[in-house]
Amino acid sequence: MNKNNLLSRADTNLMTIESEEQKADDNIKSLPIIEKQPDNVLVEEARSKLQGIFVSHYQEALQNALLDAGMYIIEKFYNNDYELARQNKPQKELSYVQLVELLNDQNENSPKKSWLYNAVNLAVQEQQFPTFHALGKLNTTHKLLLLTVRDSTLKQSLAEETEKYEYSTRQLAKRIQESKKQRGKTIFSYLSKPEELFSGSNNHLFSSDTLKKFNLKKIEALREKLNIKVQEIQSVIMKQKQLEKQYEKLLKTVDRVEQEKQCLSSPDEETLQKAE
Repeated sequence: MNKNNLLSRADTNLMTIESEEQKADDNIKSLPIIEKQPDNVLVEEARSKLQGIFVSHYQEALQNALLDAGMYIIEKFYNNDYELARQNKPQKELSYVQLVELLNDQNENSPKKSWLYNAVNLAVQEQQFPTFHALGKLNTTHKLLLLTVRDSTLKQSLAEETEKYEYSTRQLAKRIQESKKQRGKTIFSYLSKPEELFSGSNNHLFSSDTLKKFNLKKIEALREKLNIKVQEIQSVIMKQKQLEKQYEKLLKTVDRVEQEKQCLSSPDEETLQKAE
């Protein structure tokens, strides 16, 4: 083996080692950092920052304030990891707990625990659906209500409904409650209720994401039931078409008789009919 080949192999091995080291570093970064004690400098910095954002929301849009706060918290306490934020697993948990307690003890110009919770989850929701236009068109109150909906498919369906029908906050809250009552129901529950199944509010029941959660046996059972429903509908359509032909035939007979009567009727008879 010549010198160039040896150097080439050495470079390849070095790149592989560096790649593995990079993967290891990335894995280490993604692991939660277990703090032995709170970072007081970070806590004070965050307190000042979040108080400023909170106060500013009286002058600016509430959504902007919440998003700014949420993204800041995720950056500083979740290592900018939105999945950890979604799971509520801050890498700097002790510091974050101390921050929340500190802010709760402040005056009314400081955000409280629920406000911080909404801020983080709103930022996660925005990051989770960056190209979902219906969600982007909703106001902040609607978006905060949708935070209570865990199922992403249902969340999107409710957002589309809200935009389409221009739901008020109360109407959306009612739809969310209705959806929670229906929790556990699947497409099988609505196969005999097509008006409800295809009303738009139950689209999440037969979305690809939902159906992918079914095992193969359940998919086969669903396909069989759907085939039966299609056959039933086709049978009804066929009967209706036969009836349609019979009625058309009867209509032609009536038309023919009417024309014959008109041709045979005398002027005196027409005058009498008009008089009647």
